[in-house]
Amino acid sequence: MSELITHWISTVPPWAVYVSVALIIMIESLGIPMPGEFALVGAALLTLRPGVSWELVAACAAAGAIVGDSIGYTIGRRGGRPLLAWAGRRFPRHFGPRHLAGAERAFERWGMWAVFLGRFILLLRILAGPLAGALRMPYRRFLVANALGGIVWATGTAALVHYVGAAVETWLSGIALWGLVAALVCGAVISVVLKRRLTDHEDVTTGADETEEPLAGGHDTAEVVRVGDTVRRTRRSGSPFAEQVLRHLEAVGYPHAPRFRGVDDRGRDILTYVPGRTTDHPSQRAEGAYRQGGAMLRRLHDATAGHRLAGGRECVVHGDPGPFNTIFQDGRPVAFIDWTGCAPGDRLDDVAYQAWTWCIQTVGNVPVADQVAHLRELCDGYGGLDLELVVAAMVERQTRLIDTERANAADADLSEARRDHARIAVAWATDCRALVREHLIAAPGTPGIAS
Repeated sequence: MSELITHWISTVPPWAVYVSVALIIMIESLGIPMPGEFALVGAALLTLRPGVSWELVAACAAAGAIVGDSIGYTIGRRGGRPLLAWAGRRFPRHFGPRHLAGAERAFERWGMWAVFLGRFILLLRILAGPLAGALRMPYRRFLVANALGGIVWATGTAALVHYVGAAVETWLSGIALWGLVAALVCGAVISVVLKRRLTDHEDVTTGADETEEPLAGGHDTAEVVRVGDTVRRTRRSGSPFAEQVLRHLEAVGYPHAPRFRGVDDRGRDILTYVPGRTTDHPSQRAEGAYRQGGAMLRRLHDATAGHRLAGGRECVVHGDPGPFNTIFQDGRPVAFIDWTGCAPGDRLDDVAYQAWTWCIQTVGNVPVADQVAHLRELCDGYGGLDLELVVAAMVERQTRLIDTERANAADADLSEARRDHARIAVAWATDCRALVREHLIAAPGTPGIAS
């Protein structure tokens, strides 16, 4: 039997070895699960017999990796996220929400280095090209990282297997080459079996029956549920950046935000649950709440000022720090929620929106004098703000929202529900702007800022 196997191996022409390893690795790099690394190791073992060069095996493997990843990049760039979502539904074991979210986090954190290092990691090796294209990574940067990763991976693996195999073959003179190949096959089979068992165990544990409680409050509660001490919410386009911000805030000890805890098996963000409630009227807020709210926002801005996440702007802004996105306990604010709108921005714009949504009340019979007092308290809590600048920025933010939502209300491509929401937003912002202009901007005889 051993003579037959040895004879069969010896009859494989060198060109077939080179072509096979290049094609298998190229197909894997397109985003199609294939045993690329196993093919490279097997081809490198065949270089122990005369006629097959490990250098050419490495060159063909590198070429297959570079070409395959480039084609995968093009497919991902044209197909975008819908293509990745389709792949997740079609191949959940390889492209499920958890796998894609993990790969996406690696790209967000490491950029082009994720492409280089991904060549050495099974999941990223398959996803690198399509995901880089879908995330619109510049092709030149992708190509540099892709080429370097492919060359280092292919050359290093082929050389290591060739020289270690040669040493082992010399040392174990009684074991023929076919024995090494058989051992490799056995090892591959064992690894596949173990991986499947681990995956099955993971499926059982993540599929455990957990009660999901829909959550109210928050400005955007679509598909937001509580599971035990965590909150699960649908992952959105802003989720990767929000994850980075929340991880940074946890690292620096910022206490007024939930903690990011990963992605579940349904592709939803996992956040720690913050007990409490949101508010929509001053009567629900305790004394000092406005000062505390302003201080919370100031701490957020200070914690991100000058950080790479600020992207050259003043800081990272929450973007929507209204009382509907703030958790209160006993009437006092303790945490901001709904972070998917956070982005690099300017302090004053974020403060103006908080001041507007916390302090300006066109319904609920709140006296204007009380609204002005709340505004002063919030700005004092933030510290060092010129109230007239805040009010001017508030009007500018209201005008911007009115213009945006008027366009949405007239957009026939949007759903009727979305256009209704836009019309309501326009009416709300218009009423608030009128109140601010009448009572808070240099109006003689009013309790406004100028008096």
